[in-house]
Amino acid sequence: PLWVGHLPCLPCGMVRRSSMLQRALLILALTSSALLCVRADGPLEGLDDAPSERPATAATQTSSDRQAAGAKITTTQSGEATLESLGLSSEAQAEVERLRSTAARASAVFSPFGVFEFGKQELAACAVLIFFLINMAWGRKVNTKLAMSWAEAFAKPDGILDKNFALIDSGEKGSKLMREAGNCFKFYASGRRHVEGLLATLNLRARQDILAMMWYLINPIEDTVTLEAFMTEASMPALVIAIGTPKVLRRMAQEQLDLDKFTKKMQAPRDLMPNWPHEKLHIHAEHSSLFTDLFNDPRLLNTLNFTGPHAKALKYLRSMHFTNDSHEGSHKRVLRFTFALPAASAMADLAPLMALVPLCIDLVGGYKVAPDLKARTEASRTKASEKASKDSRNARIEALATRKQDKALEEKAKLMRMAPDDRARAEEKLRKKQMEKMQRKRTKTG
Repeated sequence: PLWVGHLPCLPCGMVRRSSMLQRALLILALTSSALLCVRADGPLEGLDDAPSERPATAATQTSSDRQAAGAKITTTQSGEATLESLGLSSEAQAEVERLRSTAARASAVFSPFGVFEFGKQELAACAVLIFFLINMAWGRKVNTKLAMSWAEAFAKPDGILDKNFALIDSGEKGSKLMREAGNCFKFYASGRRHVEGLLATLNLRARQDILAMMWYLINPIEDTVTLEAFMTEASMPALVIAIGTPKVLRRMAQEQLDLDKFTKKMQAPRDLMPNWPHEKLHIHAEHSSLFTDLFNDPRLLNTLNFTGPHAKALKYLRSMHFTNDSHEGSHKRVLRFTFALPAASAMADLAPLMALVPLCIDLVGGYKVAPDLKARTEASRTKASEKASKDSRNARIEALATRKQDKALEEKAKLMRMAPDDRARAEEKLRKKQMEKMQRKRTKTG
């Protein structure tokens, strides 16, 4: 509608920072356009009619009657124009009334805010916009509260992260978190042996987006926190291990290249780990001895015991992924932990899982791979590198052959469009060129 052009201009920075604002204006414009189409009974009569199509008799009679009778337009006390139809014919009066009605309708439609002059449809449009804005504010508030409760539980002074890292990065306005989006927060820490830094990413549901919330009814997701410890080169041995719930680990095996190249599904040895939850936590490891050496630590087994004292926290565990060949981001040596987030009031239930992060950093950083196992892991990586190089070479050869074939087809089509004499000369030229290439190859071979 034309009134959209009269909306106040927004600074470009505001529009870039808030996609929700753009979506709100879009919904308002679309809703108002639909209501305007519903309201319009048809084209504005009189505006689209050509002057030649109007009744000539009525126009002629109106002009003659006005000249003859000296019709006057006066103004009443209310400010409305009235016509003194002294001596005018009925056709002339109807023509004047029709033009007045057309002018009134045009003024209502083309007025910047004339679309709000009616009740039910416009109130519905305003209600949709208000509901959208209320949901936006509510969603941002809920997500901020959930993220701040995590920071207050684990990044506060004397918290788990504060005790294990020397430097805690501060976000905006003294907060420990940095807001990346309405539903994404990040936290960074450094200053610990074996690691270059720790990055925590809180991916929450987009509660501020009403369309996303409607999509979650079909495809529900949960609030998660992912902690990535970037290991130093000297502290990270050559290994790839992943444990997690069956659903998450199946998806990771399809998406993570290192799991696909180096690992296989295995079972925890029942003699060494009798309490391992085989049905609830699956294992993908490069070698069974790597998993046994790292996860046979009593502190780890005590935390990952579903019948132990920390069973309440294990329902939030989604995956643990240790790799020296990560393909996500710029860091290749990563310990990645993914946990579901509880409610803000129950954030303390996540403490046993958060304590696994510094524990695993120390276990992996101090782990020394046996010589025979180290040779096997290096051999598997060399084999994978050779396979990747071979696949890349085959892809380049295939692409070159495809280009040659396309070029030959293009030249053939070009010859078919030529005249017979020109075609014969072009074919002779191509034949000579091919003979020269063959001669050069024989010379090089000899």
